[in-house]
Amino acid sequence: VFLTHCQFTEKQPDPPIHPVEVGVDRILSTLDPAEAVDPVSIQQIALAYEGLYRVDTTVSPFRVVPELAETLPEVSADGRSFSVSIKKGVLFADDPCFASTLGKGRELIAADFVYSVRRLSDLKNPSPVWRRVQKWIKDVRAVDRYRLVVELTEPNPKIWYWLTSHYFFIIPSEAIQ
Repeated sequence: VFLTHCQFTEKQPDPPIHPVEVGVDRILSTLDPAEAVDPVSIQQIALAYEGLYRVDTTVSPFRVVPELAETLPEVSADGRSFSVSIKKGVLFADDPCFASTLGKGRELIAADFVYSVRRLSDLKNPSPVWRRVQKWIKDVRAVDRYRLVVELTEPNPKIWYWLTSHYFFIIPSEAIQ
């Protein structure tokens, strides 16, 4: 039997909502991108969050590709400034933390990335990597709603690692505050 088209005459009920269950062989230490250092937590975080860029491991050699960024960053001639355009129209998942929109996910903006990176230096919630990162990140700022700039103290090729790292995954401030 080959079916080419199905149509229901009455509205079908919405399927029930169930929590996502993920099997892991160890206890997760955290699902906070700023805090995770163990492989199990990092793996699960990568399933729940996204960053500006990711590493495409399906090609050889591996390469950095945009995820929430529109394109690869514009790099200044001196290698100290990375300007990134954010994809427009990307929404966070619906969640009660978005009280101002009655639980509906709001649009991702450049300030969300700035917030996520600055969380690494929060004295109330210090990230285990901040001591390494603070030496070469001079500033992270939103230029406008969809553009941000990462300024380095000096050119550093490690920026590509950090831009694809779970530590730089984007989390809305509403989920933390």
